[in-house]
This record gives sequence, C-alpha cells and structure tokens, in this order.
Amino acid sequence: MKMKNLKNILLSALIISGSWLFAQEGTSQKLVVPLSKPGEKGTLTIGLVNGSINVTGYSGNEIIIEASEQKDDDMVKITTGSDYFTPDVRTRTYPRARTLWNEGDEGDEEKKDNINRSTEGMKKIGANSFQISAEEKNNNVEVESDSWRNSLKLDVKVPKNFCLKLSTVNNGVLTIENVEGTLELDNVNGPINITNISGSALINTVNGSIKAEFSKVEKDAPMSFSTLNGDVELVIPASTKATLKMKTDMGEIFTDFEMDIKQNNPKIDKESNKGTYKVSLTKWVLGDINGGGPEFTFQSMHGDFFIRKK
Repeated sequence: MKMKNLKNILLSALIISGSWLFAQEGTSQKLVVPLSKPGEKGTLTIGLVNGSINVTGYSGNEIIIEASEQKDDDMVKITTGSDYFTPDVRTRTYPRARTLWNEGDEGDEEKKDNINRSTEGMKKIGANSFQISAEEKNNNVEVESDSWRNSLKLDVKVPKNFCLKLSTVNNGVLTIENVEGTLELDNVNGPINITNISGSALINTVNGSIKAEFSKVEKDAPMSFSTLNGDVELVIPASTKATLKMKTDMGEIFTDFEMDIKQNNPKIDKESNKGTYKVSLTKWVLGDINGGGPEFTFQSMHGDFFIRKK
C-alpha cells in the first residue's frame, strides 16, 4: 500500500509541474503531453544534437511523442547541389575505449592493458539507454533529451494549429506535414522536407536540401530558405503574391511562374563619420510574382532553386 501511494504522489507531482520524463533502454517510448489550453495555438520546441524529427499535424488536442534510438541504417547520407562537399556526419566513428587514450595512441590500447577488444564472433547484449522529457506551459511545449549521447528518432503528432521550432545537427532529417502555423527549422547536416503546410517558414541548412510544399501561404508573411550546400524546391499556390530575392553562387534558378525581374541596382552605403560612400554590386536576383508581395529570400552557395506552381 505504501508503494502504491508513493507512485501516486510522484505521478501527481509530474502532472502539476507540467513536466513529463521517460527513460527507456533500447526500445521506443511514448510520451503524451496534455495542453493547458486545448484547441488554441501553441508552439513546440525541439533541439537535437544527433537524430531525426518527424512531425505530423492531426485533429487531436495533445502532443504525442514516440521516441526511439536511431539505428545506423537510418543515418543520413548527405547529398548536395555540389560535388565538392560530401561529409561523413556520423559522430560515433570510433570505439568508446579508444577515446580513453590520447590522440596518437590509436592502436596501442592492447599494448597498454593487454585487453582483447575484438568483437568478431560475439554478440552485443543490452543497449544504450536514452532519456527524453517534455515540459508544457500555456501551450508552449519544450522537449529535451540526451541526443548528444544517443542518436534519436522522434515521431511527433501535434494539433494542426501549432507553430514549430525544430533543429538537429547530425544524422537526421526534419520532416513536417499537415501543419498550420509558423515554422522555424534548422538542420546542419541533413535535409528538411515540409509538405501540405499552411502558414510561413524560415528554413536553414548547411549541408542538405530543402523541399517545401505549401497548400496556403500566410498573407504578408516573409519567408526564407537558405543553405550552403544543397538545392531548394518551393511549391506554392499559383495565386501567391510575393517578391523573390534570390542568390546562388554556383547554381541556377528555375520557375514556371511569370516573373517580373527587377533591375539589380547598386547598393549604396554612407559612412557618416567619414562622409564617404561605398557602392557595391550584388548577385541578388529580384522578381515579383502576381504583382509582388512579402519578400521570399533564397540563398545558396552550391545549389539550384526550383520555384513551382501548385
């Protein structure tokens, strides 16, 4: 009876604090986060060091997170718009025991302690554990994990009218579909794919492509799509009004929109303290579709842009 009461007290404390914490060895774990204001807009924030995030909008009033360790077969192979950069972003390249010795001592472990570290003909027993938690306050949900230690895969369901702030660094893809809100997405080594979005987006990658498909674009909301190495594809309704600002150093730009290309005037900066003027020409291409509107910015060093009608 005492043990049962203790469990009830711990569960009540988690509910009151709005924090949800689960740790599980090897297998997947499911978190269900109730919202303090069901039906109203909210924001989900997730930042991973290693791993993928897949978010789907649905008609419910809770955030459902299914977390599991990402297997090596699920790791991302980077493809970019250029042949100049093909990094291996997997971080767990060396056995843990090797990191116990200083650089330059690789291969000398067995000489130091006479331990045979060969795993040939052996099987691994057990698995690394992972930890993940979620905290909710006024429909703002923040998810934290030990993804610096484990590569995770998060499959998340959110109410459709939710805004998202998502990021990952290594071994992952950001995938979002069926969401109505503002998206702020960052992936350092991997692609970003969004589908059937109603709203606006600020999307950035370093090594990875961007594919964004909108069913409806938020009126008067600027958007940005930037990558260092990767192509960008944007699909928007044919009636969208926007002013496109585009720059790719080693790529090309394609569109099936009728676009009114503006003159690329020199940029003039005045230094008030010296009374001098600085005049510079940029490689930005400016163009209006359907008479112009909010600014959509596209930027890449090695990549092409594809801007299509839906």
